[in-house]
Amino acid sequence: DKIVTKFDYSLVKFDVGFPTGDKHKNFGRVAAQISEVDNLFMGEVRVKDHGDKFNEEMADRFNVDKDKKALPETILFTTADGTLTEVARYGGDYSMDNLRLFIASKSGVYLKLEGCIKEMDTLA
Repeated sequence: DKIVTKFDYSLVKFDVGFPTGDKHKNFGRVAAQISEVDNLFMGEVRVKDHGDKFNEEMADRFNVDKDKKALPETILFTTADGTLTEVARYGGDYSMDNLRLFIASKSGVYLKLEGCIKEMDTLA
């Protein structure tokens, strides 16, 4: 809550304790691309299923299925009304284009692509 309440929108990926593969890599690549967007935060919560079961309570709080086969689960939140509110859950593949489209369409936040100008994109 301390971090996400500082941004208008937060995209949080709940994942296994040690994520690998394209889903994990593409989420990280999109996060790096949008790092300059002031009102959007992207983060990851790693839910461990053994040992101390770190972050299990947080997964429960947001009704995330902790089964490895159900993860990752990605949720877009907003704090526009002053409280943390779920906007939507991502259900697509984890391609960079689809992640960006989900963020932009559900939040209305402009996500600039390299070499693009916002004003020209708005005209198109």
